[in-house]
Amino acid sequence: MNVLGTGEIKNTNMVREVKFDECLAFIDERVQRGVRVRHTTCPDFEHELPWLNKNVETQSDTCYVHRQEKLPLDEGQAHVRVAEFLDFVLEQGGEGVVLRDPTSRWIPKRHKGILKWKPFQDDEATITGFTSGRETAKGSKHLGKIGALITDYKGKRLELSGLTDAEREFASCRDTTFAEQHPGEDMPRDAQGTHFKVGRTVTFRYRELTDDQIPKEARYWRRRDVE
Repeated sequence: MNVLGTGEIKNTNMVREVKFDECLAFIDERVQRGVRVRHTTCPDFEHELPWLNKNVETQSDTCYVHRQEKLPLDEGQAHVRVAEFLDFVLEQGGEGVVLRDPTSRWIPKRHKGILKWKPFQDDEATITGFTSGRETAKGSKHLGKIGALITDYKGKRLELSGLTDAEREFASCRDTTFAEQHPGEDMPRDAQGTHFKVGRTVTFRYRELTDDQIPKEARYWRRRDVE
């Protein structure tokens, strides 16, 4: 069961307010035309999708309802179908698919009820240094800690994020103090982390390579010495 949540679709080619009451009215209209509807107070997938297709329309390809498919209830069959559809999307030049919690509200923004699923590759790089963490819109959680690993990847600098809070700790108070006073900068050459040492090899995951052979969306995965 799904419920449409009120919100607003914002696109350079379209601004459209989404209202739950409008969807119910749309369903009522279908009932009057003889379309079988089991739930008129809680629209399910088969009824909210036609409403979206009708109301999200532009003359541009930049705003439209993506192809939607309801997965089988059987977990094994669902895995198979997702894998098949992912292969199809990749063959068409897409990046991946989005999985939606069938019990979550459909709202025109990213939320915890949807999950991106994209294939990743992995490779290795050597740690050459660290950047210091900085204050963000969410606060100063990483201030005084490691912001990212600076690595050498085939002769090119590659910064890796994706560390846990524990992995962001510096090995000395001196490095911690420097990081607090110089947020978002490269640390001194002799800086060391509690979990990471310069010269060590780490494995990272990434989506694909750029034309310059730089990994896209590269994130730290694990230390090579503890595999």
